[in-house]
Amino acid sequence: AVSGVFSLLIIVLMHGVVSLIPIAALAGLLMIIAYESFDSWSVSLYKRFVPAWTSGDKSATVNVALVTIVTLVLVVLGIIKALATGLLISIAWFLFRMSKSIIRSEFSGELVRSNTQRTPAEFRELESHGHQIHMFILEGSLFFGTADKAAEVVEKRIEESELRFVILDLKRITDVDTTGAKTINQLGKKCKGKGVSLYLCWPRREFGDPLLVEFAQFMSEKEIGTNCFDNIEIALDVSEDRLLDELLSPDRYSREIG
Repeated sequence: AVSGVFSLLIIVLMHGVVSLIPIAALAGLLMIIAYESFDSWSVSLYKRFVPAWTSGDKSATVNVALVTIVTLVLVVLGIIKALATGLLISIAWFLFRMSKSIIRSEFSGELVRSNTQRTPAEFRELESHGHQIHMFILEGSLFFGTADKAAEVVEKRIEESELRFVILDLKRITDVDTTGAKTINQLGKKCKGKGVSLYLCWPRREFGDPLLVEFAQFMSEKEIGTNCFDNIEIALDVSEDRLLDELLSPDRYSREIG
């Protein structure tokens, strides 16, 4: 805004002086202005596009396509049509995400096990009661619409299968808002009321992590330390251990594995 007003004042009040500036100098000035107008986020987006595309990050592909289309429309048709195009594409992408389930896949603990070595008796117990552990792989944006749908599916599975442990893998979550984090926190309280443990797992849970910042608004440090893990393997191992603690005697830890 300041640059625009300053340029307008120069043209209106000093047009006589500006007209004396050589065309070559003005061309150089325009090149500098154009260079400074490049959005650093858009430039970095193009740099990250190839690694994100090869890793299957759909959001990066959509962002690159959106920036490219809006830029082309801006150059060919003008800024108003470019803004309208960007707005329409953003609305269409939002509606598409709303209609798509955030749950990428789900697995039962009866079929998927941790890599922890256990006794034959413990394996038999997991074969019989492993269905009480259920894992959900989430993907995409975690906000009010997708979080509500995911919570409904989780609650339905709890009622149908009499689950004791539910694991939500958030590794593929691209972004999260406060409402989405609050919905997951409310789901955890509902699970606790039904005697079900809800575990969350995602990598890089360091200070400043977007997921950690959002969940920290509704969860205490103790809850984060107890119910959040770096990966699904650790969460599954903990779930199996706590299930076996309930099924077998507490002295199972003192027995040697043959």
